[in-house]
Amino acid sequence: SVAAFTVVAAAFLLQYGDWNRRLGAIVRLLERVEEGEFAAPYDIEADLHPDAVTMVGAAYNRVREQISSMVLTDVLTGCLNRRGFEQELAREIARATRAGSEFSLLGLDLDYFKTVNDTCGHLAGDAVLREVGALLKHSRRAGDVVARTGGEEFSMILPDTSAVGAHQVASRLCEAVRAHEFLATQKPLRLSVSIGVVSSGTDLHDEVVEEVKRRADDALYHAKRSGRNCVCAWTPALASRPLGRSTESLRVIGS
Repeated sequence: SVAAFTVVAAAFLLQYGDWNRRLGAIVRLLERVEEGEFAAPYDIEADLHPDAVTMVGAAYNRVREQISSMVLTDVLTGCLNRRGFEQELAREIARATRAGSEFSLLGLDLDYFKTVNDTCGHLAGDAVLREVGALLKHSRRAGDVVARTGGEEFSMILPDTSAVGAHQVASRLCEAVRAHEFLATQKPLRLSVSIGVVSSGTDLHDEVVEEVKRRADDALYHAKRSGRNCVCAWTPALASRPLGRSTESLRVIGS
């Protein structure tokens, strides 16, 4: 009887420890969900004897992608939102650092978008943003990441892309937006976009993620101040460049 009790107690303790381990794994996954991180699934294959804990893990895996989409996606455009963008940027910087590869970041801002809202209404403005999001996603290369990071601001992460390649991509996007007829209003609109470019080849500080974002913003700001409808790449001498006057304005086709 004592031997039987010992065997049963030992089996129970082993099972209890396994339950605790697997439940702890699910708890840690849910804690990461609270922080907006959805990358890791529950490892069902590691459960040699599936039970109720396995069912909970499987249920988490089923809803993980749906929750991720709701939390990390911009509802209006279908692009990543700011939280999704920052996660992808941190992930790309870590990947590029490990691989010793290059990457670039584009900061995009629609020129004079306030005029669209003021003259055509906010519903038309939302429709324009949807078209811009669709245009950027259609124009991206395989592996590029598109995010809406502000009202009329978008960002693109370009893996394995040098400064020269990033400038070419940005120039192509400028032309694509400039050539696009936005059909959100009674009369089609012609818009333009300003783009700031930063690449990993520049000297970055220890806080790489924030430094990359700051330099992209600086380059974008300079593009806006230099006349809009153009591409500006970040360099150490960027702040000393002369600023021109803007002559770009909202143009309505057929007006």
